[in-house]
Amino acid sequence: MRIVIALGGNALLRRSDPMTTEVQRRNIMVAAQAIAPLAVIDKDFAGGLLAEDVGADLFLMATDVDGVYVHWGTPEQERLSQVTPEDLAGYQFPAGSMGPKVEAAARFAAKTGRRAAIGSLEDIAGIVAGTAGTNVVARAAPGPGPGPEKR
Repeated sequence: MRIVIALGGNALLRRSDPMTTEVQRRNIMVAAQAIAPLAVIDKDFAGGLLAEDVGADLFLMATDVDGVYVHWGTPEQERLSQVTPEDLAGYQFPAGSMGPKVEAAARFAAKTGRRAAIGSLEDIAGIVAGTAGTNVVARAAPGPGPGPEKR
Protein backbone atom coordinates (compact mmCIF):
# COMPACT_ATOMS: atom_id res chain seq x y z
CA MET A 1 0.00 0.00 0.00
CA ARG A 2 1.31 3.47 -0.91
CA ILE A 3 0.35 6.38 1.31
CA VAL A 4 1.13 10.05 0.76
CA ILE A 5 1.11 12.22 3.88
CA ALA A 6 1.71 15.96 3.52
CA LEU A 7 2.87 17.61 6.72
CA GLY A 8 2.64 21.38 6.67
CA GLY A 9 2.57 24.28 9.06
CA ASN A 10 -0.93 23.65 10.41
CA ALA A 11 -0.10 20.03 11.17
CA LEU A 12 3.05 21.03 13.01
CA LEU A 13 1.52 23.89 14.96
CA ARG A 14 -1.99 23.24 16.22
CA ARG A 15 -4.34 26.19 16.71
CA SER A 16 -4.12 25.99 20.48
CA ASP A 17 -0.30 25.71 20.53
CA PRO A 18 1.92 28.74 21.13
CA MET A 19 4.02 29.69 18.09
CA THR A 20 7.38 28.49 19.40
CA THR A 21 10.18 26.43 17.94
CA GLU A 22 9.97 24.07 20.91
CA VAL A 23 6.31 23.25 20.20
CA GLN A 24 6.97 22.68 16.50
CA ARG A 25 9.89 20.38 17.29
CA ARG A 26 7.70 18.40 19.69
CA ASN A 27 5.01 18.02 17.02
CA ILE A 28 7.61 16.99 14.43
CA MET A 29 8.80 14.26 16.79
CA VAL A 30 5.22 13.02 17.20
CA ALA A 31 4.82 12.89 13.41
CA ALA A 32 8.22 11.26 12.87
CA GLN A 33 7.50 8.51 15.39
CA ALA A 34 4.11 7.86 13.82
CA ILE A 35 5.40 7.60 10.25
CA ALA A 36 8.91 6.21 10.89
CA PRO A 37 8.04 2.72 9.66
CA LEU A 38 6.48 4.22 6.49
CA ALA A 39 8.91 7.11 2.21
CA VAL A 40 9.57 9.75 4.10
CA ILE A 41 10.44 11.59 0.92
CA ASP A 42 12.38 14.83 0.78
CA LYS A 43 10.45 17.74 -0.78
CA ASP A 44 13.16 18.32 -3.40
CA PHE A 45 13.07 14.66 -4.44
CA ALA A 46 9.25 14.74 -4.51
CA GLY A 47 9.33 17.92 -6.60
CA GLY A 48 11.68 16.25 -9.07
CA LEU A 49 9.41 13.23 -9.36
CA LEU A 50 6.45 15.53 -9.99
CA ALA A 51 8.44 17.48 -12.62
CA GLU A 52 9.28 14.18 -14.36
CA ASP A 53 5.70 12.96 -14.20
CA VAL A 54 4.20 16.11 -15.75
CA GLY A 55 6.92 16.33 -18.40
CA ALA A 56 8.30 19.65 -17.17
CA ASP A 57 10.85 21.33 -19.42
CA LEU A 58 12.59 22.83 -16.38
CA PHE A 59 12.73 21.74 -12.75
CA LEU A 60 13.61 24.82 -10.70
CA MET A 61 14.29 24.85 -6.97
CA ALA A 62 14.25 28.32 -5.42
CA THR A 63 16.30 28.76 -2.28
CA ASP A 64 18.00 31.47 -0.25
CA VAL A 65 21.30 31.53 -2.17
CA ASP A 66 22.06 32.35 -5.79
CA GLY A 67 23.26 28.87 -6.70
CA VAL A 68 25.23 25.83 -5.65
CA TYR A 69 28.68 26.50 -4.25
CA VAL A 70 31.71 24.33 -3.75
CA HIS A 71 33.91 25.15 -0.76
CA TRP A 72 30.94 27.04 0.75
CA GLY A 73 31.83 29.46 3.52
CA THR A 74 35.55 29.50 2.72
CA PRO A 75 37.66 32.03 0.82
CA GLU A 76 37.76 29.48 -2.04
CA GLN A 77 33.99 29.28 -2.44
CA GLU A 78 32.88 29.15 -6.07
CA ARG A 79 29.41 29.05 -7.59
CA LEU A 80 28.76 26.28 -10.06
CA SER A 81 27.22 27.88 -13.13
CA GLN A 82 26.48 25.00 -15.50
CA VAL A 83 27.22 21.41 -14.60
CA THR A 84 26.24 17.89 -15.52
CA PRO A 85 25.02 15.23 -13.09
CA GLU A 86 28.45 13.60 -13.50
CA ASP A 87 30.19 16.85 -12.51
CA LEU A 88 28.06 17.06 -9.37
CA ALA A 89 28.91 13.49 -8.41
CA GLY A 90 32.46 14.67 -7.77
CA TYR A 91 31.40 16.97 -4.94
CA GLN A 92 29.82 16.50 -1.52
CA PHE A 93 27.07 18.80 -0.27
CA PRO A 94 25.49 18.99 3.21
CA ALA A 95 22.61 16.55 3.63
CA GLY A 96 20.54 19.05 5.57
CA SER A 97 20.67 21.85 3.03
CA MET A 98 22.04 21.77 -0.53
CA GLY A 99 22.58 17.99 -0.76
CA PRO A 100 18.96 17.01 -1.47
CA LYS A 101 18.55 19.83 -4.02
CA VAL A 102 21.69 18.78 -5.89
CA GLU A 103 20.64 15.12 -5.88
CA ALA A 104 17.13 15.96 -7.13
CA ALA A 105 18.47 18.25 -9.86
CA ALA A 106 21.04 15.69 -11.02
CA ARG A 107 18.44 12.92 -11.08
CA PHE A 108 15.95 15.02 -13.07
CA ALA A 109 18.54 16.10 -15.66
CA ALA A 110 20.01 12.61 -16.05
CA LYS A 111 16.66 10.88 -16.32
CA THR A 112 14.84 13.34 -18.59
CA GLY A 113 17.64 15.04 -20.52
CA ARG A 114 16.08 18.36 -19.53
CA ARG A 115 17.46 21.17 -17.39
CA ALA A 116 17.17 21.53 -13.63
CA ALA A 117 18.21 24.70 -11.84
CA ILE A 118 18.86 25.91 -8.30
CA GLY A 119 19.01 29.55 -7.30
CA SER A 120 17.48 32.41 -5.39
CA LEU A 121 13.87 33.50 -5.59
CA GLU A 122 15.00 36.98 -6.68
CA ASP A 123 16.75 35.46 -9.73
CA ILE A 124 13.81 33.41 -11.04
CA ALA A 125 13.61 35.22 -14.40
CA GLY A 126 17.34 34.76 -15.01
CA ILE A 127 17.21 31.14 -13.88
CA VAL A 128 14.38 30.39 -16.29
CA ALA A 129 16.41 32.09 -19.05
CA GLY A 130 19.45 30.00 -18.07
CA THR A 131 21.59 33.01 -17.16
CA ALA A 132 21.46 32.77 -13.36
CA GLY A 133 21.62 30.12 -10.68
CA THR A 134 23.21 26.72 -11.06
CA ASN A 135 21.99 24.94 -14.18
CA VAL A 136 22.21 21.16 -14.28
CA VAL A 137 22.13 19.79 -17.81
CA ALA A 138 22.38 16.25 -19.13
CA ARG A 139 25.37 17.11 -21.34
CA ALA A 140 27.93 19.88 -21.16
CA ALA A 141 27.43 22.81 -23.54
CA PRO A 142 29.99 23.27 -26.31
CA GLY A 143 32.75 25.78 -25.79
CA PRO A 144 34.52 26.34 -22.46
CA GLY A 145 33.87 23.42 -20.17
CA PRO A 146 31.31 23.50 -17.36
CA GLY A 147 32.44 24.21 -13.91
CA PRO A 148 32.84 26.65 -11.10
CA GLU A 149 32.37 30.34 -11.65
CA LYS A 150 34.22 32.64 -9.26
CA ARG A 151 31.98 34.79 -7.08
